[in-house]
Amino acid sequence: MNNANNILHKLKVLLVEDDAGDRMMICKAIQDCGYDTEIKFAENVEDALTMTSIYSFDCILLDYYFFNNANGFEFIKAFIGRGGDTPIIMITSFNEPALVVESMKLGVADYIAKKDITPEIIAKSFLYIMRLREAEANRILAEKSLFESELRLKTIVERSPVIVFTIDNNGYFKLFKGKGASALSIGSENIIGHNIKDIWQHLPIKLSDYESAIREGNFQSQVEVNNHHFDINFISVKNHNQKNGSIMGVAIDITDFKRNEEQLLNTIELTEAEAQIKEQFLANMSHEIRTPIHGIISLINFLLNTRVDKDQQKYLELTAKSADNLLSIVNDILDLSKIEAGKMNIEEIPFNLREIIGSCVDILSAKANEKNLVVAVKIEDSIPPTLIGDPVRLIQVLNNLVGNAIKFTEQGEVTVTCTAIESNSENCMLEFKVKDTGIGISATKLPHVFESFTQAGSDTSRKYGGTGLGLTIARKLIEQQSGNIV
Repeated sequence: MNNANNILHKLKVLLVEDDAGDRMMICKAIQDCGYDTEIKFAENVEDALTMTSIYSFDCILLDYYFFNNANGFEFIKAFIGRGGDTPIIMITSFNEPALVVESMKLGVADYIAKKDITPEIIAKSFLYIMRLREAEANRILAEKSLFESELRLKTIVERSPVIVFTIDNNGYFKLFKGKGASALSIGSENIIGHNIKDIWQHLPIKLSDYESAIREGNFQSQVEVNNHHFDINFISVKNHNQKNGSIMGVAIDITDFKRNEEQLLNTIELTEAEAQIKEQFLANMSHEIRTPIHGIISLINFLLNTRVDKDQQKYLELTAKSADNLLSIVNDILDLSKIEAGKMNIEEIPFNLREIIGSCVDILSAKANEKNLVVAVKIEDSIPPTLIGDPVRLIQVLNNLVGNAIKFTEQGEVTVTCTAIESNSENCMLEFKVKDTGIGISATKLPHVFESFTQAGSDTSRKYGGTGLGLTIARKLIEQQSGNIV
């Protein structure tokens, strides 16, 4: 028989039976069942309880009727009452349905009539018991892993400047916790169980933003409350009718970053000599901010690879999204500081233009697909297959322009066109056009969109995110390569 292969150790069995003949018959069936077993015997309830307090067993075979008018149920109640959890197989000479039902109610794992006992029946019962034990072990392991994941998540929430919150379908807070809450004038105990309409004035979660999240699903905003700035990410959880209902989200305290940004804006207005100090400060500041952000992202990714429940996964994904947004802002600032300091090197190496444009579109296709947008590419056939230039900076510019087009387009398409204006055996001047069916830019704003920290509208950052540096960086990179952008 193959059952023995499922057991990595000797199966320890306690047989509780007061009839010598039955004891020999059951013992013989156990020995012939194919499992490597070690059998101990008890002839009454008292001896059985004593043995289970001394030895550890994998299984207990328990007779129901004993000569002294005792029965197996007495043992079961006493055994479970003191915390025993060894699986029990009830054996009896009588196949009574009521007895079977009562046995199962008491937690008996299996029930065998003595007349049916064979090595095969015993083997099947042992296999069932082992599977029960394995399932219980897996359950305990899963609970332990979940507890450890919850502990790690709790540690991150308690040590990071974040607030994790949930709001139910009726607008009542069910969760509000995190180190970021210490910046507020209201305690968590005065938030949980209260309706957002009654207390939103004290929170970074504005009522209008909450209502927008209900309507639109995912929503992002930046809010100032109690002299602290927060970056808020909302996600709407659909109800059974697939309509937006409850809300969960993460608020990150970005006050320190905002203060540094204000210092940066003031520094930009300094004299040329002071501007050199500004550029060095900016580069150092970006590095100092980026290091803890990378740490937060690494911790989140580590937690996402552990066993977490659905709610925890959504909280972690929201936190990761906010951290990624913050890292993108810092990277933009660092790139700008490098360019202005003259430390951005432009390479001249061979590259395949079609592969570069294709890889750019491939990277951004996921975001386009989410909005059902078509991204079309048109490259003039006369353009040589291999060019000399800086492919990394070209990808950076295209990612910015095409990414912006996708971000500000809700329906329709984005088209990338590349044509050769001039071409000879040594040089090739190319013209790139990125066209979309999005919201467009006001004519009064067009002259300023390439300036640092400038966006097309006053609400652009709130609705779509970003620093207003992307087009500035694109323009400077293009100009460094003797080109221009309009």
